Amino acid sequence: MKSSTEGSSSQSSLPQKVSLKSERDVQMRRAAFHASASVVSITSYSGEEQKHHVSGTVIQSKFVDNVFKGTVLTSATLIRDDPGANTIMKDLKIRVRLWNRSLVHGSLLTFDLHYNVAIIEIQVHDELRVTNFRLLDDSYDLDDNMNLPEKKKRSFEFDVYGKPQKISAGDTVFILGRFHKQPFHTLISSGEFSLHPCYYDCKELFKINGKIKKCGIGGPVVNLRGEVLGLAHCNEYFIPFLPSNVICRLLDYYESKGQFRHPWIGMEVLNLHHSNLDGEWVEVFRGRRKSIVIEKVYACSFCFVK
Repeated sequence: MKSSTEGSSSQSSLPQKVSLKSERDVQMRRAAFHASASVVSITSYSGEEQKHHVSGTVIQSKFVDNVFKGTVLTSATLIRDDPGANTIMKDLKIRVRLWNRSLVHGSLLTFDLHYNVAIIEIQVHDELRVTNFRLLDDSYDLDDNMNLPEKKKRSFEFDVYGKPQKISAGDTVFILGRFHKQPFHTLISSGEFSLHPCYYDCKELFKINGKIKKCGIGGPVVNLRGEVLGLAHCNEYFIPFLPSNVICRLLDYYESKGQFRHPWIGMEVLNLHHSNLDGEWVEVFRGRRKSIVIEKVYACSFCFVK
């Protein structure tokens, strides 16, 4: 989707400290340039008290009633009383700083404290640059000859490009954010994808070995093509991120039901990469791919639940 956001102003907002000594540096700068126009800075207030600075990504832009309504994906840290609290601040006010340094009001559409995501709506006069998602595939194929069913059409109008990207331990990804103070530069951090667990209640989080500034929380995790692979959170020692697969599923459900929901099917699903399984493994689901059944889990296992 083309818009007036593309141009030299977006390029000048990139940090000046990016080194161009290697091909990887050039690719990183190109990826940041491609995605930076969709990255915003967001500040929350409780009344007149300034509370949190985070980043976000524009995922939708629609022309309605002579204005463009933009949908921004960010971290629910923005709206919490405190970063780790499970309560939402009172008298919430939101301000969003766009790529061109303009400041607009934001309104909270919905949020989910388990996945720590929030959806913000903004209104502007010019069309917004929208990000592109790329789904992740961190699995191993159990049977390459098995055909998967076609995916149904998504109800939420966001862009998902191509086949899921295969990702393995050690792969380099980038995290983008926007600084909340002048001159509102794009922040770029890099890190390596890790198979180790994050040890949060949300078991679907992935891990990146690296660090970001706190104002980069809620920013996009992108690949070398500038496609969004997930939503960055913050930890003192590493970067947890919610993969695009989960984000797209949440957005689909929100579009159809008007809220986020967590289905409960009476079983627990874990990522085998970082699950310390001590038990008896049973054969693969018939007609399924990349799935196994664990018949018994021993008490010494990380996955054991009384």
